[in-house]
Amino acid sequence: MKNMTKVNVGLDVGISSAGWSVINAETNQILESGVRLFSGSDADENVNRRNQRQGRRLFRRRKLRIQEAKKYLENVFQLKDIEPKDEWNPYEIRVRALNEKVSKEELSIALLNIVKHRGISYELEDVTDEEGTNTQSFQSGLDYNRRLLKTKTVGEIQYDRLQKYGQVRGQIQTEDGLLINIFPTKNYVEEVERILETQKKYHPEIDDVFIEKIISFVTRKREYFVGPGNEKSRTDYGIYRENGETLDNLFEILIGKDKFYPEEYRAAGSSYTAQIFNLLNDLNNLRIPTTEDHHLTKAQKEEIITELKNTSRLSGGMLKLISKVTKAPKEEISGYRKDEKDKPDLHSLAYYRKQKNMLEKEGIQIADFSEELLDELATMMTLNTEPGEIRKQLNKITNQYDILTPEVIEVLVKNHTAFVATSNHKWHRFSLKLMKEFIPELLETSKEQSTILCERGFIQNRASYLDENHHFNYAELRENLYNPVVRKSTCEMLKVFTAIQEKYPNIQNVIVELPRETNEDEQKRKIKKINDNNAKRKKEILKEAQAQSGLSEEALEEKLLKTKGLYLKLMLWYEQEGKCVYSGQEIPLSDLLQNKGGYEVDHIIPISISFDDRLCNKVLVRQQLNSQKSNQTPFEYMTTHTDGHLSFHELKELVGKNKRFSKEKRELLLAEIYSNDIETRKRFINRNLVDTSYTARIVLNALQQYKKENQLSMNVSVVRGAMTNILRKKVKLDKTRETFHHHAIDASLMAVIPNIEFFKERKEWLPKSANEEVVEVEVSEEETMPEKEFKVKMRLPESFIQDVQILQRNSFAKEEVSGPQTRERNLKIKFSHQVDQKMNRKVADDTIYGTRQAQLGKDKKEETYVIGKIKDIYNYDEYVRFKKRYDKNKESFLMYHHDPQTFEKLEEILAQYPEYIEDEKGKKKKVSPFALYREENGPVTKYAKKNNGPVIKQLKYYDSKLNRKIDISHKYSTKNRQVVLQSLKPYRTDVYRNQDTGEYTLVGIDQNDGKFVNGHYGIPKSRYEEIKANNKLSEHDEFVFSLYKNSMVKVIDENGESIVVRYLSRSMPNRKNNAEIKPVEKYQFEDGEVVPVYGKCRKQMQTVFVKKGWTLLKGNTDILGNTYFVEKESENPKKMIDDK
Repeated sequence: MKNMTKVNVGLDVGISSAGWSVINAETNQILESGVRLFSGSDADENVNRRNQRQGRRLFRRRKLRIQEAKKYLENVFQLKDIEPKDEWNPYEIRVRALNEKVSKEELSIALLNIVKHRGISYELEDVTDEEGTNTQSFQSGLDYNRRLLKTKTVGEIQYDRLQKYGQVRGQIQTEDGLLINIFPTKNYVEEVERILETQKKYHPEIDDVFIEKIISFVTRKREYFVGPGNEKSRTDYGIYRENGETLDNLFEILIGKDKFYPEEYRAAGSSYTAQIFNLLNDLNNLRIPTTEDHHLTKAQKEEIITELKNTSRLSGGMLKLISKVTKAPKEEISGYRKDEKDKPDLHSLAYYRKQKNMLEKEGIQIADFSEELLDELATMMTLNTEPGEIRKQLNKITNQYDILTPEVIEVLVKNHTAFVATSNHKWHRFSLKLMKEFIPELLETSKEQSTILCERGFIQNRASYLDENHHFNYAELRENLYNPVVRKSTCEMLKVFTAIQEKYPNIQNVIVELPRETNEDEQKRKIKKINDNNAKRKKEILKEAQAQSGLSEEALEEKLLKTKGLYLKLMLWYEQEGKCVYSGQEIPLSDLLQNKGGYEVDHIIPISISFDDRLCNKVLVRQQLNSQKSNQTPFEYMTTHTDGHLSFHELKELVGKNKRFSKEKRELLLAEIYSNDIETRKRFINRNLVDTSYTARIVLNALQQYKKENQLSMNVSVVRGAMTNILRKKVKLDKTRETFHHHAIDASLMAVIPNIEFFKERKEWLPKSANEEVVEVEVSEEETMPEKEFKVKMRLPESFIQDVQILQRNSFAKEEVSGPQTRERNLKIKFSHQVDQKMNRKVADDTIYGTRQAQLGKDKKEETYVIGKIKDIYNYDEYVRFKKRYDKNKESFLMYHHDPQTFEKLEEILAQYPEYIEDEKGKKKKVSPFALYREENGPVTKYAKKNNGPVIKQLKYYDSKLNRKIDISHKYSTKNRQVVLQSLKPYRTDVYRNQDTGEYTLVGIDQNDGKFVNGHYGIPKSRYEEIKANNKLSEHDEFVFSLYKNSMVKVIDENGESIVVRYLSRSMPNRKNNAEIKPVEKYQFEDGEVVPVYGKCRKQMQTVFVKKGWTLLKGNTDILGNTYFVEKESENPKKMIDDK
């Protein structure tokens, strides 16, 4: 039923949540609010899936390569089946084959070993540490390999390490440094050539054709820029397109197109045109005090470009050069970006100068290269990284450019990295065509790119975010929202808005806040870092305050609790090193603690224009100076008033010496701005009030299109979290992230913004216009409002404050209050969890497990055990795992049963060597006893009469009995041993109820139970009958409903007590009706928390879900959190398929 009340809607969008609230636009009462919760997308998962696919592809190709090489060797050498003997070591054979005869079988094993492990296709100089750790040691290891390769083959190096350390692959940490098993393919080829040159003397089958064929097996590799497919089997995933087109490079289609000229590809970031364009755009943003209009003239820009093109090294940076050309002091030049180190960030033709220096070293002048050639070189070398392909592409254009002689081409190939942007911006957002059109105007005028785009009519809402029915087109939105996290949360938010608009057609205002983090892990890390820093800072503050005041910890804490606002003043006092920022005078702590009115907290930039109530915009100052400064900026105050305070130059010195100030506070204190300046106000509105980010522009455009097409009269704005923070303080609500309620509370605060007196007078929260490129904000031209007046006009309506406090109180109420239903009692936050019903997800963990048959301990017969592994007995952490298992049950190790003499040798080492050593300073250092043994005697080896057994590094053990699994033995050549995947992923739980007894049975269905049959995913009926039989269902058990991850369930016990929980999945399949559940309103239960029906809980609540005499009701919840409970859902479960 539609409600025609005039309403405001607030939407607080998080990474995995969308809080919403609807308030009466006239009375400010909250009508309803809730939170939509869903699993946030994670870009890292995409990377993981890509890596998995890449791994599978490489494995298939390697398998095929080895099979073909093996077949070829068997044919040439007339061998039946090449299989290595136990005593053969391929590394030893490779070394021996360099100088003496080996058998055909041995030679085949050596060659197949090289074909299997053939190294990297590029040079050691280009190798990077993918883990990002131990970089210096990693590079030293590569340098060591490079030196060894001058005198040894790869096989000789590897065999030497195998003998010394019992290991070849991976990394080996030695006293002398890190040994790394990374070698270029070309060195393996050199080894093959040496081996075959020797062996051709003994085996007539080896000729030049044979050698060439073997080398082709070692070197063959699909070029990265070709992709899958070929001339006969075309696919749009490679260069051989299905439309018959053949590309030079697959990456051409990945560059992207200029959205203003959709037929044009984006330009390379290092192209000459892009560099000139970026430079001019930066120069036009500068404010220069020595010019008439405070902008650079055309002549000055030309002089700067000439200087940059003619210099080899930019000494002193761009500001020094601009200062030299304009005669303006560097300190007075403004309007430039700053990097993360707070340094000026201006484009400077850096790539052009790098190319110039490189060419001049080779005796070539860059002036001889046309702009078109430089642009083409940048594109070519950004697309291609292989020298051979670059050479091929350069040869194709020699007829267009006379300068491209064979000698010049070799120089360019050799130094191709000079033409590639090293930043994340390898490709510019614009095409060469557009930039070449804009460059003359950028040079002639002081306009920057956005202004020119607007004036030339390029900026307009090209994308339509609605379908033909005037509903949101989510496919188009996803196409334009590049971040997968923002993409999902934005679409969920718009679905919530659509549901609200259907119920409340008369929406007056919509205010949205978007997420700032990119994934849930980042959000958790950020919150943890903030909390840790706050705790650390508080400890430091109290310690210094105690030392200076002489108060005990208890007395100081008591004073802080009793005196409102004192802790904030104490924080600022500590941060300012006990000095008043405006006067530079000391603030005695005793005076601060006793003289309440003597010192005040001032907003550095008046809050009425900055909308910034963070600590970084606050300072502690003397009361009289705060009154003098009033609603001015520090720069404005210190340059217009002369008495009683520091000069602005002295303020700079004070700020420069203070190491406790944050970067943001330094910038605000030293900002040379005026409070009434329109551009200043606009910057602060963009920074702290109106969100003008790319995602915000998409959301604004989508909502405005929806408003226009559906003929609505609502105002739309996207605001930043800083405003919500200010309003939350007004209502005195603490933000707790332990539950999901705060999303709805924040949405309520946003919904009331248009009804606050300040924003009724000044429409600064509402953008004047918005398009794909720019959000134009409203800026008031009135005088800066004094802070006291701002506080009065920012007061929230009383009726709203009452409602939001009721909402908070009701949401956290532990028990239902009996009595008549009233609006106040019904004012609760509703929750809607996205239920995951999707089939064809990940079926199990990636780890592959081996198994063995064994009868251990209390086993009455042989059981199938999963095999675990101690990966490295010399590593201390792995040794701890070994020792823990050894102390618990040493019989669990396979070696104990199958090689007792070697196991006894391990026990002797444990008895003889300690678990720690003392360093030079006498400190104990934990170490594996096996590592100490290795230092004295070499690696631990298996028992042998001559003590020359194989090296031991790993130990296998019987881990646990095999339970639920996916058998993948058919993929491996195992004899009577299963190879399995474990940790099967659940799909859903089907609930059955016995018609005679009323008892429930939970039937777990795994993702692996689903199959793709006749074009559809589903559960085969035959498999479903097996599952039912395993759960011992009878004909009296009837299906009632299916539960998926995050399904709502109302559980009622035999006494009528009830609780609504979130169902996750069946757990512990061997225990009947065991399941994992979570609360509806928060992520998890607290340890020891007591709840209805289940009593005391644990965080990970795995329990008997339903007992005899209990009743289950499934809750079907719409997107706004309205839940409808049912006893029975349907006669039969869904997604069943006939597999006959």
